[in-house]
Amino acid sequence: MQWPTYRKIIFRLVSIYIFLFIMSNQFILSGLFNLLWQELIPWFGENVLQLPEMDLKPTGSGDKMYNWVSILVYAIVSFLGTIIWSILDKKRPNYEQLSTWLVVLVRYYLIWQMCLYGMAKLFYMQFQPPSLSRLIEPFGDFSPMAVLWSFMGYSKGYTFFAGLGELIGGLLLLSRKTQTLGAMIVLGVMSNVMAMNFFYDVPVKILSTHLVLFALFLVAIDFRRIYQVFVLNEATTPMKWTPYTNDKEFIQMKNYFKWGAVVLGLGGFTFFSLSNLDKFGPNAPKPPLYGLYEVHTFTLNGIVQPPLLTDTTRWRRLLIERQKRARVYQMDNSKKNYRVETDTVNHWLKIRMPKNTVFVDSFKYSIPSMHQLQLNGVFQGDTLDILLKKQPRDSFPLIKRGFHWVNEYPLNR
Repeated sequence: MQWPTYRKIIFRLVSIYIFLFIMSNQFILSGLFNLLWQELIPWFGENVLQLPEMDLKPTGSGDKMYNWVSILVYAIVSFLGTIIWSILDKKRPNYEQLSTWLVVLVRYYLIWQMCLYGMAKLFYMQFQPPSLSRLIEPFGDFSPMAVLWSFMGYSKGYTFFAGLGELIGGLLLLSRKTQTLGAMIVLGVMSNVMAMNFFYDVPVKILSTHLVLFALFLVAIDFRRIYQVFVLNEATTPMKWTPYTNDKEFIQMKNYFKWGAVVLGLGGFTFFSLSNLDKFGPNAPKPPLYGLYEVHTFTLNGIVQPPLLTDTTRWRRLLIERQKRARVYQMDNSKKNYRVETDTVNHWLKIRMPKNTVFVDSFKYSIPSMHQLQLNGVFQGDTLDILLKKQPRDSFPLIKRGFHWVNEYPLNR
């Protein structure tokens, strides 16, 4: 079959771009590809686009300036590659066989991403319950991303449901017979994810948009049959797939390798998730003295300080939520972070500013009752005697509300 010239040019351009993006973003050989890009892209940004020096350190953001410039670089390389490819290969009638392998690449990239993010949600690793610091933070102080993360993390059931949708869509892409169904599920799931990333300002816009486009690419392959069934309500003919090869031994080995990789991959994802669940998940070990404490009495150099909102020296709350970290909330709602070490044998709490390297302040602590903490010591040159009352996590309405089948009135407050 002879393809029109324009179709061959579009295929060359699209296939180069897809290959570059996939192989450079969270896939099998991305580390090797990025060795080149981390040299070329900053140079291009600084010398061609006149941008400031780029930050290459991992920050959890996939939408850094480096990532946006990389999209432009992929596009330019794809354009130049298309010109060279068109000159060297202008007599080829079509790319039927190569297009089959391009679909395979897109399918397995989507499978990888859906399993990666789906398993993270199934095991409650991507989104976690609202932290104590979140529970006492005014809603108006939340960033849009924090609103989304708290919303998703609050409900383990909904997070599991979202992850299950991603995982099912990805697994259905493993077979060409269920490819279209899997692509449609991934398209629906990832369109929602992409919308949330855009409208809640989550810095994964580039990746989620590409995943939607890749799913749309797979759906478009079967668009005629989808249109006939779902729009025209007509019968349609089965899809005819171009065989990868006529070598039966190769096909058999391919199937062994494919399903072996699936079993090992899912097993690896499961093992990794389970092994990290107790380290970084909701059930990770809590630090000594874990909890949120409200200051009941605050004695500074022998003088009891009244709880005045204008007081910048009196503590309002003490939060110990992360290992070797503590946060003090002042009466004016300002907050300061500290490094701490807890001696649970001798009941000493050492504390220092993050920029300091030596612990110079310390408190002798005691626990008068189950929900109380007493601190006595010298802090930043002052003698402090502080009685604190622990606020249980389930005392917050958001946490203690739970699920109800019967609601006589909506609890929307």
